[in-house]
Amino acid sequence: MVKSKKFKILTTLFSALLLFSLLPYKVGNAVPLPTNVSANSLNDLDNIDVKDLNTQSERTILKSQYTTNIDGLNPVTEGSSKEYIPSGLPVAKSPQSVVIGSDDRTEITNTTVFPYSAICYIRMVFPNNKAYIGTAWMYAKNVAITAGHCVYSAEDGGWAKSILVCPGANGSNLPFGSTYATNISAPKGWTEKNSTDYDWGLLQLKDNIGNNTGYFGASWTSSSLKGSNVDVTGYPGEKSRTLWKMSGTITSDTSNKVYYQIDTTGGQSGCPVYQGDGENTRAVAIHTSGSSAGGWNSATRITKPIFDYINSFR
Repeated sequence: MVKSKKFKILTTLFSALLLFSLLPYKVGNAVPLPTNVSANSLNDLDNIDVKDLNTQSERTILKSQYTTNIDGLNPVTEGSSKEYIPSGLPVAKSPQSVVIGSDDRTEITNTTVFPYSAICYIRMVFPNNKAYIGTAWMYAKNVAITAGHCVYSAEDGGWAKSILVCPGANGSNLPFGSTYATNISAPKGWTEKNSTDYDWGLLQLKDNIGNNTGYFGASWTSSSLKGSNVDVTGYPGEKSRTLWKMSGTITSDTSNKVYYQIDTTGGQSGCPVYQGDGENTRAVAIHTSGSSAGGWNSATRITKPIFDYINSFR
């Protein structure tokens, strides 16, 4: 359907308001890295800070403890992991198909089929008692992946105090129940440098809920992802805890980010940017932010350090 110019202007204004609402879609709060960052300090940005929400203790996992860079004549340039689909869980066979222009997202009405069963509505409460909503996706039986600003927000006092996780939520219906995060982690590039290049986080959950929901695979590559077809599926804040999806193409990328003109609004931060439905469902990035004025939305690209860290939980 072709929308009028006036409606498109109203849609753009509405999207801009959502970006600054009480949803975890914090555009403009991250600073670029200084140009004189050394190789050693860049490696330090991939060190992982971990917060135990039960004991309130904190620790740091060094990059060298969870990943190994292989140099030589045949360096590793890509890697992937398989999705997990529980026996008997139906698999979606849907076609590939901040709002930019018209809103072309489609509602997922059946969230009990994979991979939608493994996409989670999450609600975070921070030290200043502000509550936000976001999206996460299951990666292991008790692990979900989300945006860094969904677990750590400097402007809200630091680490989230609690994170409720509801896989496959569909309005008031929670077909797989809910659980809470017990440990949360994010790289120092986010917790200390507030850089969008490192805006990703991991949730360790109280229950092995992924055994019922299934979970995503993931892949990384040093090659360009420009031109790749992807799906972006999450929980927009204005859609009352319902799941929405849109397909599109990665228009450009860097070593740490991917960009696309796929519609999103506040609340979709943390949702998977992935390829394939059902078998061979692999996330390549984690949606974090966007700009209706700039005509792009963006995600933290899954790099080898991210892949190695999240894969250590399988």
